[in-house]
Amino acid sequence: MTETLSFNDELPVSPEWLQELLPVAIARCRFRDPVINGDTGTATATRDISKSGVLEKRESLQLVVNWHGSEGFTVVSWSVFDYSHDRGGIENQGISREFQNAIRFTVYGTPEPRKPPHNPEIAPGGDFEGFYSGNLKDYSFCATASEAEHRASGVLPLGVQAYGEGDGVWYGNPLYLGDDRTGKPLLYKGVLVCAPQNSGKTALIVRWARAANQAGYNVLIVDVKGNLHNKLFNDEWRGEKYYLTTAPVQNHGEPTCDRINFLAGLLDPVRGITAVTSDRIKQLATALLPSEGWTGRGGKDEFFYINRVIWLTALIHILLLKQIYYPWKFSDDREITEWLDGEAEETRDRAADLSDLYELALSEAILLKTIEEIRQAETIKSQESVAILPECGVDYWERELALLIDAKHGGSRPANESYQSFTAGIKQALEPFARHGTLHRKIKDNGSGRLFRLEALGARAPAEAVTILLAAREQDRINAETLLSLTIARLQQLLFDRMPEENPRPILLLLDETRRIRGFEANQYITFAREAKAGCVIVYQSLDQIGMEEKIYEILENVGTQIYLGSLVGNTAKYFINLLPKRYRANVSENLQQASGGSTRTRVSSKELIDAFSTNELYKLPAGNYPAIVYISDQPREKPILVDMDESKLPNPISSWEAALNQQLIYSHTTTIQQLQFWPDHQFLAVGGEDESIVFLRLADYATVSTLPSILGGSCFDISPEGNLIITGKQDGRVMISSSTGSLVKSLEAHTTKVTAIAFIPSIGSIASADESGLIVIHDCETGSLVKEIHAHQALISSLICLDSRQLLLSASWDGTIHFWQYDEWRETNSIDCGKPIINILDTGDLYSLIIQNESELSIYSFEENSLKSLVGVQGLTCIAYAENARVLAIGFSDGSIQFWNGANWQPITTQKLCKEAIKRLAIAPNGHQAVYSSQNKELIFLPLPS
Repeated sequence: MTETLSFNDELPVSPEWLQELLPVAIARCRFRDPVINGDTGTATATRDISKSGVLEKRESLQLVVNWHGSEGFTVVSWSVFDYSHDRGGIENQGISREFQNAIRFTVYGTPEPRKPPHNPEIAPGGDFEGFYSGNLKDYSFCATASEAEHRASGVLPLGVQAYGEGDGVWYGNPLYLGDDRTGKPLLYKGVLVCAPQNSGKTALIVRWARAANQAGYNVLIVDVKGNLHNKLFNDEWRGEKYYLTTAPVQNHGEPTCDRINFLAGLLDPVRGITAVTSDRIKQLATALLPSEGWTGRGGKDEFFYINRVIWLTALIHILLLKQIYYPWKFSDDREITEWLDGEAEETRDRAADLSDLYELALSEAILLKTIEEIRQAETIKSQESVAILPECGVDYWERELALLIDAKHGGSRPANESYQSFTAGIKQALEPFARHGTLHRKIKDNGSGRLFRLEALGARAPAEAVTILLAAREQDRINAETLLSLTIARLQQLLFDRMPEENPRPILLLLDETRRIRGFEANQYITFAREAKAGCVIVYQSLDQIGMEEKIYEILENVGTQIYLGSLVGNTAKYFINLLPKRYRANVSENLQQASGGSTRTRVSSKELIDAFSTNELYKLPAGNYPAIVYISDQPREKPILVDMDESKLPNPISSWEAALNQQLIYSHTTTIQQLQFWPDHQFLAVGGEDESIVFLRLADYATVSTLPSILGGSCFDISPEGNLIITGKQDGRVMISSSTGSLVKSLEAHTTKVTAIAFIPSIGSIASADESGLIVIHDCETGSLVKEIHAHQALISSLICLDSRQLLLSASWDGTIHFWQYDEWRETNSIDCGKPIINILDTGDLYSLIIQNESELSIYSFEENSLKSLVGVQGLTCIAYAENARVLAIGFSDGSIQFWNGANWQPITTQKLCKEAIKRLAIAPNGHQAVYSSQNKELIFLPLPS
């Protein structure tokens, strides 16, 4: 039919919109009954009209239209055929032209509406007009890069802020779990990790364990797969590390299992057993006895469970009383590998352990004998005038056990019941620790591996960081659950001991598969861990594993950080959505009304109150390779952050740093500290004050070895490579040359304004000094004669650097420029315009580059490429220091933190919050082993950095 249609036109609309307008155009030409087929792009309509006149005539016309799309417009063809009397279907060109006018008038008079986006996805912070088709995924409630930038520092790496999938992922800054708005670590408020299987949970645990160890934290790690030892412990791991596994057999090549005695450390060193001791023993008894299936029902089962806890508590007390009075009865045979004087064996003391407790639960005879021995010892001890006896003696605990003991021995056990029928539940709980149990050798004082106690994690900060890896393997079931339960019970006691401490070493508790810890109350644990300065990380596969809904919401409302890996589905998504505030979103609908006179399009806009997310948005998170959503509960409330947990996107943690744990106040100056410089042999540190005095500290003991008085000192100074001369620039413009012993060598009248920078030029035996007017003066060091005056800059010169290997002197100024001066003729060979006042420049030595500090930016200048590139834009930048041999850059900030960078690849290593005040001055020893900083103007703090 297309070939027979003689009229054509190209209209700048889509085929779909043309189809919408055809009925209007057809009606304008008085055609009716249109038949429109959008699939084939055809339409027909008729016009059948009777005309009255001298003779009655009947007009019968048919309109045929074809159309198809073509690169941004629609090609339309049409003809009008006349089937009136005797016409035979010939084309009526007049009516065809009439239709052309009608369709053009309709199309150009009715603008095509913007096509709604199909299945749109709104980026974090993006705008949404409320008009779409298909399914909407709206992440506009998530944090933007600027809203998350304050999370760009901290100890524990969260990941890299990201949005998108595949090759179209946008990446922002690496994010860390740092401080809250009060300056306290957010970690102490607890972390909830919700991670379905194969979502990257193990990688996060390993990453955080490493980062915490590098920061000097004590760490406890629960390993449910039993495969983390080789992933964590290596030559770079800091401090003491202990490994305890529930694996029944140690295969060849596996690490040696260490030992822990859960009953050790319970006794008070003076009174033995106190009320506090008894309370802790009851907690231990409760941890040993599983309550599932026994409590909450009432009746006989719950009655017997309560009694078992009472009996086990009494048995532990009796065992510890025996240890108090008869410590020599707890000894092991020691295996002897060499015969000495015919002696084949020795004995060594030990504390009572859980295997001894099993023996008490197993045999009534052993229990009765033990009670009688203790009673005899108490009688003897009570006759001593200086004796201090436990508050509750053996008689008290025997009464607690009355229902277990046979009536013939003073008890009240029914005659038809046996001792073991009552202690069966206790005996079963202690079975793994019995001599035949798989955990027996792991809970004794003596044996292979090292003995440790959970107290090693430190109520007070220990000398070194301590890591405990507890491999409570899932396949070991009841053994693993019992060991976990005991560990948490003893750990809780340790945390209570930490609470009064002023500055204990921080603890990170990584509790993988938290649901497997019997009787663990996550909501309570997070609360008191916070007070004990311990970060408690609880891990579940879904929020339903926590328990009842009330408990879930209590944790969500109180935990500091929530991390959801992979996706949120089911009730996990529901709980998370309900936690967040609702928000308003635009809702737009559009109606098109067509009539012969044209069309009317009506758009109705409204706002609807919706959830922050729908389950559709949370089902598959758009955040790179290993997507996660992080929600930090701080005040004011923060938005959730989309994060890629891909470790390869994070800065390379190439070294470990000590944080603020071993920092020491080593010196207080009389006035504000203005300059810090290590002596060339690295054994001394020179400290310059605002009063122009210079003090020399010996690094071995931080003692003051000498002082250069104000008359010889200056506002800036430099030390000769040999360490025998000190040059100082004074506020009155003079340059002083002094010996290391503090005697004046020469005084030079060099400047008429304050000297702001000074440097030795060793290869030509000269001194360069600069002032606040922009003048550089070169003097001969030996004779003191003037060599050259260079009017170098238009403003204060902030820094001078001597590059002997290149025969260059570099000057940096507040006018934003750096000039390169050749030694021979002191001519300028190159310059850099940074556009902002330059505060400081540092030479990187064999890296052949300069580090340039502006007011809010660090840049790197490459000598080889003669290029300048921005390294990082930072807010609150106060000072920088560089260790040439170690290739470590340190950056001080106004918030009291120092960020360390790897000079080899210019990637951040870590950021440490060291104090509340701004870092004013900073220096790193060239070997990179130690740093010093001044934060309170007059005080100098020493910070050891491991190699």
